[in-house]
Amino acid sequence: MKKIIFIIVLLCNNICFAQNEYMHWVMQNYTINFCDSVSLDTNNVNVGSINASATICNKNTGQILFYTNGTQVLNVNLQQMPNGNNLAGDYQSEQVALIVPQPGSNHIYYIFTTDRYGDTPNALEYSIVDMNKDGGLGDVTVKNVFLDSTTEKLNGVYNFAGNFFWVIALNPSTNNFMSFKLDSAGLDTIPVLSPSHTDVGNTFQRAGYLRSSPNGKNIVVVFEYPYLIGLYHFNKDSGNLKLRTFLPLESQDADALSASFSPDNSKLYLTGDNSTNNVSEIYQFDITNNDTNVIKASRIKLSTVGYNNAFTGLQLGPDQKIYVGRYYLDSLTVIEKPNLAGIACQFMLNKIATYTQFNVYNGGFSNNIDGLYYFADTNNINLTYKDTCNKGILFTINTARGYNYFAINLGDGRDTLLDSTQYTFKHWYDSAGTYSVKLTTASGCNIQDSVTISVTVDTAKCPVPPPPTPSLIIPTIIYSAGGQTKWHILNLPEGNNSVTLYDELGQVIYKSLNYPNDYDMRMLPPAMYFYRLTLENGEVHIGKVVVVK
Repeated sequence: MKKIIFIIVLLCNNICFAQNEYMHWVMQNYTINFCDSVSLDTNNVNVGSINASATICNKNTGQILFYTNGTQVLNVNLQQMPNGNNLAGDYQSEQVALIVPQPGSNHIYYIFTTDRYGDTPNALEYSIVDMNKDGGLGDVTVKNVFLDSTTEKLNGVYNFAGNFFWVIALNPSTNNFMSFKLDSAGLDTIPVLSPSHTDVGNTFQRAGYLRSSPNGKNIVVVFEYPYLIGLYHFNKDSGNLKLRTFLPLESQDADALSASFSPDNSKLYLTGDNSTNNVSEIYQFDITNNDTNVIKASRIKLSTVGYNNAFTGLQLGPDQKIYVGRYYLDSLTVIEKPNLAGIACQFMLNKIATYTQFNVYNGGFSNNIDGLYYFADTNNINLTYKDTCNKGILFTINTARGYNYFAINLGDGRDTLLDSTQYTFKHWYDSAGTYSVKLTTASGCNIQDSVTISVTVDTAKCPVPPPPTPSLIIPTIIYSAGGQTKWHILNLPEGNNSVTLYDELGQVIYKSLNYPNDYDMRMLPPAMYFYRLTLENGEVHIGKVVVVK
């Protein structure tokens, strides 16, 4: 067998695709569809939210399950779910709702809602949707359960290793962050508390976004006016936040609104309005350095527009681009390559038309947990192996995502196709050499992931097993009058092989402890005889031989 040595060349062409929960974003007057390139649908869409809504899709197919504006829950047919009215959110809140699938369940979803900054009681509440109800269209089975006081800031982090979520909000009464754990057992209503090092007594500071990085290690919190932008470390295991630094905009007389991290977690994008100059601006920070002064100095202003069409919401998409909303404008701005610094990020103003007949307030997007489909610090899919020498190479596919199939090009002219339930397969390489093995997958919405590894086959490292021993061919008829008269066993291995011949009465008529393989059976009268052949390795063969004239 050949010794196989694997060297990882590329892990995931689309490293960020991991789930399909956010392949559609339902907005105030249109839907963004990421399944079909990036297309917009304005037919019969009106969720009644002027800010961020929340949408959830099937994780395997990417098709819409339901969406909410924080006060109403609509199913895929744009119909209100049973009990799906009068949710406790305020549709003017900037992060009015967050939908979180319960780990371990394929049909239970939690909806968390917030109030607008001036509302009373500024409550964080949750409701539960069961997608097994109403013929698979869903039903709100639990509604408006109070958790605590909150601001408009609401987002979450997915712990990939532990398979649970943290739902994160800010309590304006205590100025503490609250991290609520949601796992297969349900929601823990007692939060983990962390100090924000802020005082949000001013009502306008209760507005603004809270956003987690794709890898869940950083949280940015935007306090709208007077602006304050906090960058925090987040511990995905404990749920604790720890302040890294506060980030400055160019003008101190400004208000801030939204934020988004790049897919690789290296960049942070922020929107802010400069009231002195009556303009709106968008900024980029590089947050990779541990020196907070270096982070602050990395600020780059990407664009400035008039306040009447100010930048509003920012949201990372499943296509690794960041989408930027604007007030009262019929187009979306797109950051094409947000991992890159400065102008290399390709900030594209007014890139996608949203149709002029819907030239209305275009504030926020679907409030998503980016880490649910952007595992930037883990491999979305990878390929490992076990060298079993004489039994071939056992490949193992490792992934947490639901795929439709696995296609493997083995690099030696052979391919194999596995269904979505097969995570192991074996292969034997015929000769030494280096082979490029590529695994390609597909899930809903035609999104593909792939991993390519280099396979070096070295025949000197693991000995080639000996060929199998040929089967014995034992004569069963001997013609004493001529022809083959000797009892010669083909493929008889060398060694001390014993033979005993018996007549029909069971009497021994011939015995050899080291059979020379040439007994002449003409000495025996025509009859049926029985033999017992014991090979040196202990293998025993019993049968009969007939001598005829």
